Amino acid sequence: MVFSYNWLQSFFKQKLPAPQRLAELLTMHSFEVEKVERRDNDFILDIDVLPNRAPDCFSHWGIAREIAVLMTGFDFKPAKSVLVENKNLKIKDLIKVVVKNKNACPRYTARAMVNVTVK
Repeated sequence: MVFSYNWLQSFFKQKLPAPQRLAELLTMHSFEVEKVERRDNDFILDIDVLPNRAPDCFSHWGIAREIAVLMTGFDFKPAKSVLVENKNLKIKDLIKVVVKNKNACPRYTARAMVNVTVK
């Protein structure tokens, strides 16, 4: 999975180590970084996230948390989210789910997010 160095940097007040050094730290402590590639004014880290870590590390926020653990004294500042629930929207109007085998899937939950703005 690929991650933007600049985006990861946005989670910290302190300057992260250089991209190649950060790749070495991650490889030695948690995930193998397969490649670091310069792209315009950013670096892209191709990180091999293991399947058992997908729920917590398949996002920039998750990898940034992992970096915060490695970088003692770094201030991790997660992005703030403002969620407003619109009770007029009905999930059935946004997402269609068909359960083909009710024994294999006796229950499911669905949630939709609309009008998302990333700043």
